[in-house]
Amino acid sequence: MLLDRDRIHGYTINEDIRKFDFFFKTIRESFETGRTFMSCIRITRVFEDQTVELKNNRLIYYKGGNSHSKTLKNMNEVESAVKNELMMPRCPIKKAIKILEQVTQQNFFKEKKYPEEY
Repeated sequence: MLLDRDRIHGYTINEDIRKFDFFFKTIRESFETGRTFMSCIRITRVFEDQTVELKNNRLIYYKGGNSHSKTLKNMNEVESAVKNELMMPRCPIKKAIKILEQVTQQNFFKEKKYPEEY
């Protein structure tokens, strides 16, 4: 991701293939209590004209320096957003939410308090 012409976020691809052992500690730590990996759903897609992000049941649109969001109230709205807004029709979002609910022991659609701005 660039801001003006400066890289502010991104990933570097290493030419050398790393062995599984290199990732073991990171994978193990990602399952620890309180880690983001097992505590929320987060999908971000960067498009040519905007970025769209799903954080749990909040869909956020970023364009330029502005953002707006909406709360998705049920599974049909989440599935539609993932398919049509994030353009990921094969994403197994329903299954991911079911697993998240089992791990967190919380209803995915229970009311959450979000800040007005992201």
